[in-house]
Amino acid sequence: MHTGFWRKLTLKLSPLANRFSLNSFLSYGPLLVILLSFYTIQLALGALLPPVAYLGLGLVLIASGVFGMRSNSLVILGAIVAGELSAWLVNVIPLIEAMANTAVLIAAAAAIPVIARARVVTIAAARDKLTRQQLQARLHLGKRLARGATPNPQEGSALPVSNTENLVRSVLLLAKKSLKCRTAQFYWYDRDSDALVPMETISDCPEILSNKSISLGEGRLTVLKNSREQVSFRYDPHSPQRVPIYRAQVNISSVMAVPVHFQGGLAGAFLFDRQGPDPFFLPDTMIAGKLSQTIQDSLATERRLKSAVMLSEHLRQMNDAAKQFSTARTFEQVYDTAVRYAVGFSPFNTAILAHRVAPGGEGFEIVGVNRKQMTTLLGKRFELKDSLCGLAARARTYLPPGFAYERRMPQPFGDAVGVELDDGEPCLLLPLMARDEAVGFILLAETDKKVTKDDLDPLLLFAEYCAVSLVNAEANKELERMAVSDPLTGIPNHRAFRTRIVEATQRAERSSKPMSMLFLDIDHFKAINDTYGHTVGDVVLKAVAGCVAGSVRKVDFAARYGGEEFVAVLEETDSKGALIMAERLRQRISALEFEELKNGNGITVSVGIATFPTDSTSIEELIAMADTALYRAKNDGRNQCAVA
Repeated sequence: MHTGFWRKLTLKLSPLANRFSLNSFLSYGPLLVILLSFYTIQLALGALLPPVAYLGLGLVLIASGVFGMRSNSLVILGAIVAGELSAWLVNVIPLIEAMANTAVLIAAAAAIPVIARARVVTIAAARDKLTRQQLQARLHLGKRLARGATPNPQEGSALPVSNTENLVRSVLLLAKKSLKCRTAQFYWYDRDSDALVPMETISDCPEILSNKSISLGEGRLTVLKNSREQVSFRYDPHSPQRVPIYRAQVNISSVMAVPVHFQGGLAGAFLFDRQGPDPFFLPDTMIAGKLSQTIQDSLATERRLKSAVMLSEHLRQMNDAAKQFSTARTFEQVYDTAVRYAVGFSPFNTAILAHRVAPGGEGFEIVGVNRKQMTTLLGKRFELKDSLCGLAARARTYLPPGFAYERRMPQPFGDAVGVELDDGEPCLLLPLMARDEAVGFILLAETDKKVTKDDLDPLLLFAEYCAVSLVNAEANKELERMAVSDPLTGIPNHRAFRTRIVEATQRAERSSKPMSMLFLDIDHFKAINDTYGHTVGDVVLKAVAGCVAGSVRKVDFAARYGGEEFVAVLEETDSKGALIMAERLRQRISALEFEELKNGNGITVSVGIATFPTDSTSIEELIAMADTALYRAKNDGRNQCAVA
């Protein structure tokens, strides 16, 4: 009861309290002191109006200063002048003294606010300067750590340009989209202060971010120093929480911290938070783990770059290549940069790049050449078996040792690719190794110069950088795929469906052709889960997803909408054609057999159909109409199709 009374009282007084102005108080507070001192002296001399009158003026002045009512200042000064004139008119003080008093008070009123304002500006400037110095110190620390520098690097040392900072920005942009974060931040770990120092931030609410270091001496994030796993904290999404990255309490559902370890210790950490009812789950932690691994690989590569002694021209070229790799967003851009700079780092004139078809596999594909007459090689695939690439991958080093092809060796990419070297021909095959496995190969050939081991240093460094760039491109591609794919069935998810249906309706509007949507639901799916378990339910979901995806045309689109519901977007299809397609799909699913179910029984589905723009020109309304048709089919007995 008492708590409620004080809460109501606080709410009533809060508008008045919000009007408090520190600048106003600093401006008019000193004037109050002068006023009271002046009239105290006057009172002692017996030449003043009744003190009660000036006490009232002082109280008004206090209110003006504390509550920011600047408009009252003129009224106060006017009252003071009127008081002095009144004292002169009643012969309490002479005219000259009244004018002198008035002039002194007006001068004080004009000078004191200026002095107080200058003081406020000086304090603010000092605070801004300190903030800039702290920010520069953090950025300097981040750059040194990104380069793999020691805590006290020697002045004037030549270090390669860091690519990690650019990479962090790219990773945060992708992570914020994939993880649906409110704020995505990356911190470097400062061992001296045992704290995480903010380096890069992408947020929907930057105005309330603290941008301060987070101490690891205590608190929940202390485990990051010893653990290589992600750490998640769940909160009540409806209750404001105090989170270190914010200056105020915010409503969030969970926070995920992802450590980045390097050379046996903590190097940095990602922090993500999410607004809404959904916390971070397994798919999110998988994505976060790839982010951490990407930064660790980049740090490892840059540490190797720092420890190398390079000529100035090679250093310039390496920096140029690093910039090109850091801005590359597609495989094609990485391939072009690799073959172009590989020739620049070596005495060879021809470069051929091969990249693995899939991580962990034995298949490779020719993906890059630096000469137009060799473009016919692009797209050709080979296996590591019976190839020079296989020998280089197993040996984890370049071949051949003498920089000349030997007859006893197999051809670089096998006999079927079409790249054949003659005995004694100068060449160099570089395996692109990352995490102790070959992600690709660069074959260098055709030169009129003598190749020596001195030419290897920049090439080996470039090969490491190229390998990490290929792995990063693979990781980015996988992150994009995971962001729009259902982790269980492998077909596109709800998010991908939302994007695709917008594109489909736009194409339908431009072409004036209809577009239909099928809304499909597995009948009695809950009974399957309850009877046989969720493992069998997952088998059913995968089979239905494969049937739906395999039944639509290439121009169409199928996705898992959620739970046991699936959706298909049929381009250039009216309701009649959509009904035919739905019936065909329903029959195919009914023909599926499952050994996991009793007596190998199959399953049935119900389908709802809606057509754009015949039924509606609104996407949301179209989805709602298809959903309504689906439930009509269920209410009419299931295992049937219904048109909106």
